Amino acid sequence: MTVTILLSLLIQGCSTLYYKHSQSSALDKYLVVTGEPSNFADSRLNAVRNYSASMNGFIKSHGLPSMIYEFQSNHKDGIMLFYISENLVYSFVEASSDPDSRYLIEHRSPNDKELGVYIYLTTGNLPNYKLGALEQSI
Repeated sequence: MTVTILLSLLIQGCSTLYYKHSQSSALDKYLVVTGEPSNFADSRLNAVRNYSASMNGFIKSHGLPSMIYEFQSNHKDGIMLFYISENLVYSFVEASSDPDSRYLIEHRSPNDKELGVYIYLTTGNLPNYKLGALEQSI
């Protein structure tokens, strides 16, 4: 039993360390999730999932997002999960320093800028910022 507890603490400690270490490279950046382990967005999403059981549960039930965006609000961590094919964005923020205190602050459709960023990051082309043109590009 003691070995199990120590192993659990070690794993959680490593998850927290990697989460915090890679956070500065992810903050305020749109990152496209590809499903490839070598992709930074995928690595970062795994760090978020390992750090927060509640986020892991949400992603397990909704699937991998197309894109993520991490931010800080009042010194609390937040993340936006973009599900482009479902036309949904879910935004979460921590209520406290507890990683499992993240709660949903909004769900909405992605705006034109966010769709444009996604198109640019996935195709390399700058889209027309008219919604109709963006929808046709996806």
